[in-house]
Amino acid sequence: MPHTRHDQPTTGTRPCIADTHCKGYDRLERRPAWTATTHPYCDPCIAAATRDIRMLACDWYDLAQQQYPTLSQAPSTSSAHRQRPEPPIPLREGPDALQREIHHAVTTWEAVVREHARLSTPADLARHGPAVQRAVGILAPRVRLLAQLPATTVYPTGCEDQPTDMTGADAIDHLCRLRARARSMLGWTHRRRWVPGDCWACDGRDADDLDGPLYRSEPRYEPGTWDGVLTSRVHCDRCGQDRPEADYDEYLVTLRWPGQPDEQDTQPTEPTTATP
Repeated sequence: MPHTRHDQPTTGTRPCIADTHCKGYDRLERRPAWTATTHPYCDPCIAAATRDIRMLACDWYDLAQQQYPTLSQAPSTSSAHRQRPEPPIPLREGPDALQREIHHAVTTWEAVVREHARLSTPADLARHGPAVQRAVGILAPRVRLLAQLPATTVYPTGCEDQPTDMTGADAIDHLCRLRARARSMLGWTHRRRWVPGDCWACDGRDADDLDGPLYRSEPRYEPGTWDGVLTSRVHCDRCGQDRPEADYDEYLVTLRWPGQPDEQDTQPTEPTTATP
């Protein structure tokens, strides 16, 4: 039975500006979630942005650990090397640059949010770690307010940038991208690849010239860290449903998803007439 497309629920709503990246994206109707005209982002996107911004403080400290010396770089404790000072250990440019951008972005929008929320202006913190933690504590509970702010002239990534007009919605997008870049640099992302097959839950079909709708994702947890289970998942990019990898392996052998009715079971049976 074809899926019925629903129109816009009320005149006071509009689609989420995240478009295809919307956290409440309807994969069957291929549209983002509805939100109020005064709110650029829907509730699922606001909740996801709140988590991402809150985690930026942890990301900053995790990136700082990338600068710690390894065993081969550790200062020597032998008496022959105690007479001369150890050479400084060079910083890794990637983590250091990302740390500085995180610090600049969160403190910049902290000042903007404080002004619009009529909060007091505290003294500047010399150390970047405490400053990032304080800024995140101001921004995370006020993401919805930040999303509604009009355009403000800021330096997006640092004082070397040209002054740019950015809305609060642009700021949220930038902060979420910083979170994604930090996860990638820290090795917390997982890969996915296309696998052949049709979806078991929707009308998504495997086209010869396009990838999808099924993708296999790598496990996100090491053995013993999440219910003692280490397994990949196969999910549909169209409807968002997912199944264990074992179900997909069985599908490859039988060409039928486990638990799905056989075609013979769905065919109507002809009535039989008794012979005299």
